Amino acid sequence: MKTRYFVYGMMMFLLAGCSSNDDLLVERPVVPDMDVENVTRDDLMGDVPIEFASIGGSATVEMTRGSSNVNGAFQSGTMGIYCIGAKKINEVDAQEPKMGGYNTALWQILNLWLENVSAHVESLNNGNNEGYIAWDNPEERHYYPKKDWYAYKFAAYHPRTDYIVRSESAVMAFIPIDGNDDVFTAIADDPHASIDPETDAKAYSQQYFEAVGVDNVTPDHKPYYNFKHLTSRLKFKVKLKEDCEREMHVDSISFTDFPNIMKVSLAKFDNGELINNWNNYNFVLNMDDYMPQKLKNDLPTKTVTVNGQPEEKVVVNGHFWLRDVDDSSIGEKVNGNYKYVLNTNDYIDVGDCIMIPPVYKSHSKSTIKLQVFLRDNYGNLYTTLQPIEVAAPEADPADPEDKGGWKSGKSYTVRVSVGGNIFFMDQTRGQMTAQLDDYEEEDTIDVTD
Repeated sequence: MKTRYFVYGMMMFLLAGCSSNDDLLVERPVVPDMDVENVTRDDLMGDVPIEFASIGGSATVEMTRGSSNVNGAFQSGTMGIYCIGAKKINEVDAQEPKMGGYNTALWQILNLWLENVSAHVESLNNGNNEGYIAWDNPEERHYYPKKDWYAYKFAAYHPRTDYIVRSESAVMAFIPIDGNDDVFTAIADDPHASIDPETDAKAYSQQYFEAVGVDNVTPDHKPYYNFKHLTSRLKFKVKLKEDCEREMHVDSISFTDFPNIMKVSLAKFDNGELINNWNNYNFVLNMDDYMPQKLKNDLPTKTVTVNGQPEEKVVVNGHFWLRDVDDSSIGEKVNGNYKYVLNTNDYIDVGDCIMIPPVYKSHSKSTIKLQVFLRDNYGNLYTTLQPIEVAAPEADPADPEDKGGWKSGKSYTVRVSVGGNIFFMDQTRGQMTAQLDDYEEEDTIDVTD
């Protein structure tokens, strides 16, 4: 089942150090001299493991979805984890941290200690929407480096992808979007529990946890994430107008030709600090943008005219369908009855939600072209002749930096009111407009015929 969920505010994930004191006693090879150029990562590992919180630990993960069904949240896709050398704690030996471009294996390995390692969240199944983080490969173990070259920071994101571009200063993911998965990312914060300035400066490293003391480590000493939603969420409500005399149910809601690739900055060095380098207006991938060759090879292409000449371009727009919380079609029957039977009195909630990339209003694809299909008791299918255009929200005139559009972490409700002028889909003539109401937590877009 694919994951479709939404979290209001921030989520906190706590990366645990170890599940028992015995974990700290695992012997690792002695660190070789730094001038050995054929050094391996195993050679450099210390004896303090990097592990996510276990079921028995106090560090758990709150998992919440926008829909009422939270079963399986986060489990259909994986998280990608990076462990990046953020600052030197050994001024004599260590080189300046960066993510690439070193001429020896030693410094490349030490600076990018974990690279896109797969992890996921396991549910505790305790009824409280809680879980814990685990490696995708249960046999995989990861340790901090033994020698005190760097203090590390952790960057994480979901869903994991292999479409990655890395430079000396940044790492960026190109994430395909199908409307079912949220996208989130974060860089782990510094410890919330201070020991002393000298010790705090070593977080996170083997030396830091040794200074804290194995028996003294609490969740406040461990790296944790405050994840941010990067997608926009669309929810749908539908009703019949009073002049519609047929009994109808919703068969499907979809739209096409909308951006379906997000480019997400996972981490970037900025004046010596490791940060997320994204805002609401730099997520959309356009066909002429730089992208990994693997992604370019995997995407479909189409022929467009450039300066009067035909040219092959990759397709970076796709189709989005509204599904139910169990990943089923919204037009299916349950126990012999259709799920979303409409009436003339009230809007009814239909389906789960559709996650879309944030798109600024002036972008050529910011307007959603909605297709709503209804079906009567005889199985006849109805729709409008033209898609219903749902315009992106306007910019806030009081905010000079606001470009309008669909924004990350925002939820929008599209209310569709369907009248008696809908007919068989081959004969339909309907005039639809879309209006965006003001919002605080959620926007409402009214669509009427």
